[in-house]
Amino acid sequence: MHLSENGPFSQHRYYTYVACDTCRTKMYKNAKSKSHMPQADAKRVLSRADTVFKAGLSGKAMAYCMNVFWGLYGGDWEATYDRWSVLGIPDLDKNAWADSCPDLPGYDELGNFMTYNTPVCFAALGHFTHGQVQHAHYVTSSYNRVMYAWGQYYAAQAAYPPMQAMPPAPNVLDTLCKVTTTHCPCKSSWGTGNESYSYCDGGGTTLKCEVEDPSSCPSCRRATGQCILDCSVSALQCNKQPSTGVQPAPPPPLPPSPPPAPPPPPPSALPPKECMVTISNCSCRAYWSYKGTMFSYCVDLPEGLTPPNQLWCIVTEDCPTFHSNPLQPCNPKATTFYCSQLPSPSPALPPNPPFHPPPARSRPRQPQPFLPPPPRQPRSSRYPRPGGAPRPPKPKSPRNPRSARN
Repeated sequence: MHLSENGPFSQHRYYTYVACDTCRTKMYKNAKSKSHMPQADAKRVLSRADTVFKAGLSGKAMAYCMNVFWGLYGGDWEATYDRWSVLGIPDLDKNAWADSCPDLPGYDELGNFMTYNTPVCFAALGHFTHGQVQHAHYVTSSYNRVMYAWGQYYAAQAAYPPMQAMPPAPNVLDTLCKVTTTHCPCKSSWGTGNESYSYCDGGGTTLKCEVEDPSSCPSCRRATGQCILDCSVSALQCNKQPSTGVQPAPPPPLPPSPPPAPPPPPPSALPPKECMVTISNCSCRAYWSYKGTMFSYCVDLPEGLTPPNQLWCIVTEDCPTFHSNPLQPCNPKATTFYCSQLPSPSPALPPNPPFHPPPARSRPRQPQPFLPPPPRQPRSSRYPRPGGAPRPPKPKSPRNPRSARN
């Protein structure tokens, strides 16, 4: 249930449009291709659908998340959207009982968007960690520096329309607390014996109500006298007090806080410099895909390319031959054995630059916190210059489409 270090096929993988895992920050080595790939950032997540249900946590997690979403937050989706805009693990998702691997430190995150769990857990506790978001930006910038830079530019410069006042969304519980399980309207005032009630009421664990118009409710056809049916909500959801003499069970004690996780390991190793450049001294991409398979830097492609044992990589956009020949042979010194036996220390991610509000029209500014620095713009005239707001492209006459290069 927790992310393991046994290779990419034993872990839950999250792909962007470029088929790259944005959840990982450390490095592991793909035994088949000998390429360096990033490993998961999340400490403890429910990572496989089959093991989630086998572990017996599914039912308990669903009940807990249902109580959080409906009982604590009242099913308020506006509040849900506000919670989703905050990075980090919510306090309510730090539960020592949610532990599928007791022999390991930490706990399972029920609401991490990289997990397998029930939808209500994502609504109640949905979140990303800081490392996940930072690495998503890092990978996107690595794949296409130009597009990433312009994306950050538009995000900083876009003038959003003023927010219009909207009427408050109707509370779903206001409706559910006034109808039966078969959606027959309840009386606003009714009673049995000496007790008086309003809508769904009656105390106990299951609320009831008297149907306002029994003739229009199919469930009341066989009723004689009052037609009292069950409601689908609880006393907590409808803010009803239990009947006299009945007290709710005390809440269970809070679980103990999980022990602090050990400090993260030092940065993993990158391959030697010779394993990150081509014969023409062009830099290789840190992440690239070829025919549906993910690679990193120089790798041995199982394509029968010549010469034998030659490593290959896709170069970065600043290589002069990127558009005509993106897949290039690597430095002759770069062999599978050399690149796997002589790792060099990995530099840490670049520090976050200080934030300064940009002027009305300016070049793409540095990214906000948790983002890598913006990429450099190529000199090719095919790309707009960030000196001001880009001009709309001129209409072009139709022409035959060209085959896309890999």
